[in-house]
Amino acid sequence: MTSLLRGLSSILPTRKNARASPPDRPKPPRICPGERTWPELLRAPPDAIRRKAAILFIDLSGFTGVSERIGLDGTLAILADFYGIVETTVLDEGGVVLNYLGDGALVAFGGGPECEDARSAVQAALRLLDRVSDWISRQPEHRALAGVRIGAHVGEVLVARLGGVAHRPMTILGDNVNVASRLLELAPARGSAIVFSKPLLDAAGPALPEGAQQLLRAGRLAAIRGRSERLVVHIWTGTSMC
Repeated sequence: MTSLLRGLSSILPTRKNARASPPDRPKPPRICPGERTWPELLRAPPDAIRRKAAILFIDLSGFTGVSERIGLDGTLAILADFYGIVETTVLDEGGVVLNYLGDGALVAFGGGPECEDARSAVQAALRLLDRVSDWISRQPEHRALAGVRIGAHVGEVLVARLGGVAHRPMTILGDNVNVASRLLELAPARGSAIVFSKPLLDAAGPALPEGAQQLLRAGRLAAIRGRSERLVVHIWTGTSMC
């Protein structure tokens, strides 16, 4: 009997162990997004640094109408899935998700040579288009979602911690960030599309991923809301160039 009790005691959790967290529970990250890409911000000061970066603004098209019908729990489920797709795709290409903005996200690639960052941004945008379309097609309740729209640009930005005393997340700002945001507005209102700026594709150069070279062979001069200077853009819908 004594040996039996001793054996059971080695298997059953003690009171102390019972309260412990499961050993495989993921620990929260100790650094904020972007600090691996811009490690200078781990040192104090500076509060901000100038960097060349490729920028993506991402928007889940049709989400507002869908969320009106599915309620809070359904909205949470869709956003959790969507954010997961965005994060996995961006991290796979070496980028960082700086902010989730409702049904969208702000993404940057800025840790390497400009041509590599530009190529990674193009590749991430193309893969997001495919992965989100596949996700929507496999979920009948998501069919009302129209796809993902992306504005993609490159240029110098200010990488900074910005906010109040209690909360100062990392972000990027400047004219080139504004341009990337405005490019998103040029995408068709329905369906999936990426609006690439010519500077981004020029920066990617011959390093563009296979299948994307045709992007360099079409473009149009577009007015950018709020800016006096127009910009050559390439609109990719997954099947054709506009």
